[in-house]
Amino acid sequence: MSVTLDQGRDEPQLVFESMNSTGLDLETSDLVRNYMLMGCPMTEQNTLYVDYWLPMERVLGNLSFDAFLHDWMVVTLKKPVTKGRAMYTEFKRFAADSSMPRMERTHNLLENMLEYAGYYAAIKGIASAGSGDANVDRRLASIQTLDSTVTDPMLLYMFAAWKHERITRDGLLRMLADLESYLFRRMVCSVSSNGLNKLVPSLIAKLESAEDDPAETFAALLLTETAKATRMPTDKEFRQALLGENLYRPASRCKYLLAGLENHNHPKDPRSFDEYTVEHIMPQNAMAHAEWRDMLSDPGRFPLLVNSLGNLTLTAYNSELSDGTFEHKKNRAIGGYNSEYLSISAELHDATQWDEQAIARRGARLADLALQVWTSPTAGEQAMQTLRSRNLSQGEREQNAVDFADLCKRGILTAGDMLESRYAGVIATATVTEDRRIRLSNGEIFDSPSGAFRRARMLETGEDKQVNGWTVWKVADGGTLDELRQVSNNISLRRSFWNGLYKYAATRPDFVAVYGDPSGRKTNSDTWISFGVGSGFCHPDGALNIRDGYITVDLYFIDTFQYTKLYGMKDSVERMLSALGEATWDEPEADKKNRHLLVRHDVDFSDGMTEAYQWMTDGLLVMRSVYDLLV
Repeated sequence: MSVTLDQGRDEPQLVFESMNSTGLDLETSDLVRNYMLMGCPMTEQNTLYVDYWLPMERVLGNLSFDAFLHDWMVVTLKKPVTKGRAMYTEFKRFAADSSMPRMERTHNLLENMLEYAGYYAAIKGIASAGSGDANVDRRLASIQTLDSTVTDPMLLYMFAAWKHERITRDGLLRMLADLESYLFRRMVCSVSSNGLNKLVPSLIAKLESAEDDPAETFAALLLTETAKATRMPTDKEFRQALLGENLYRPASRCKYLLAGLENHNHPKDPRSFDEYTVEHIMPQNAMAHAEWRDMLSDPGRFPLLVNSLGNLTLTAYNSELSDGTFEHKKNRAIGGYNSEYLSISAELHDATQWDEQAIARRGARLADLALQVWTSPTAGEQAMQTLRSRNLSQGEREQNAVDFADLCKRGILTAGDMLESRYAGVIATATVTEDRRIRLSNGEIFDSPSGAFRRARMLETGEDKQVNGWTVWKVADGGTLDELRQVSNNISLRRSFWNGLYKYAATRPDFVAVYGDPSGRKTNSDTWISFGVGSGFCHPDGALNIRDGYITVDLYFIDTFQYTKLYGMKDSVERMLSALGEATWDEPEADKKNRHLLVRHDVDFSDGMTEAYQWMTDGLLVMRSVYDLLV
């Protein structure tokens, strides 16, 4: 099929998009390419394609062009970018937002994209791209093993900053190590990556505006990121997960863990484990053999031991070792534990049997070693204080007076919502606009409710009188804008309470030791807040009810089995909670998905909050102790 366009009348890109809107889906990169090139004269199109687009395709090779485009846009725009058609719309908006002539703008964009395509190929391990530094390439390859594509924009930003000499080589290596630790700890602790798509562009924006050393700032950002969905697990949580989880699955992550532990002892000459697989020292079907059964005092514990850290190692001879006895595995001439030395398996040389105690001792040693390999970031006090001050200033700004736009920003009003007034015989209607303003029925737009009603009244009666528009405009449910503003002010009070709690709790070493330093935590406007304990079945919460004047601490369970187990220790738990107040329990048999153990404390929110902060901090610590009864 051929299409003839009328030059000067038809817009090639619009024709291209409409022709493909009902056919096979185009890649976003196809749409972007044609958007960039079709608006240029034919000779320029060919030049731009040969000089920029074709080299990009070549340097990216088999990598997804759409994935690169997405990550480049996140780095460039410093905000989350939705993939697919929405990404193309966002690109067009960004590309058109310039006063430069079309050709100059297109040239500059393509030049920047080509530069970043080379960086992207390097972080994704394309050998021909490379970083030019073996240690950087090795660290990038290690991070890519974790298959966390959501953090690729962060890698792209770091790599570009290094190439632009805004980060030193040592600074880059430190940032990469911190990012790798952050990702792997979260994976081992089974923390979902859902929150990272918003966190990554936020971190990029903060790094871009930071005045301190980028590596210091990045470490401080990770340390002060305390929201449940984005926080870094503590040493205690990481170690607990290493010793308590089934670490064999997924096998690729298990191999990454064991290889990382081994190569920690070979920093200058790391070994390649491409030909190795994960080996169960006590085989997976050991209970079928008397020799192995006799080594366990309680064979019923075998399922808990077989996939634990202490029972896993690496070997290039998995099929040869197979399900042999421990003696056979040790003494085999080729591939036996005695003949092929790995530091992670040093215990196997002298061991005469492989029982639960031996597995536990080795697991504890490797877990302690893991804390040295995937370390928690460290940051100087200056960088930490800078972030605390910035977050505190942000919280103070958010508590200022509420205007109409604030109601929209906070989701209390949305574009398209209808407003109506019947004050003093004046019937007026208006609509909330996309840009958070008020549009009267005649199309005039105002920033304030009072200004909008004053104009509506003048149009209706000819009178030009000032009236408080907050009290006369109503929403669909009959509530006034002033009532909505009161709701919004409660949001400000909630933010003030949580900011004060973070600041107070940060002064308590006992709290920081358990939950980390909360002083840099993001401002929260919800009625509740969660603190992670490295568990998937429950977490401690704090909550406040301004209207009824009380706060609570509770353990929120999604696992009814674990809740029932705790309920069986009710007397002991209530003794632990007695200093806080009376405990309230959900019945284990209740017909509901989740369960709560809760303690309430009355508060006068018009008075000072220090006592409330102390009570909630104490309560969260006690709830952590209650949780520890289950682990």
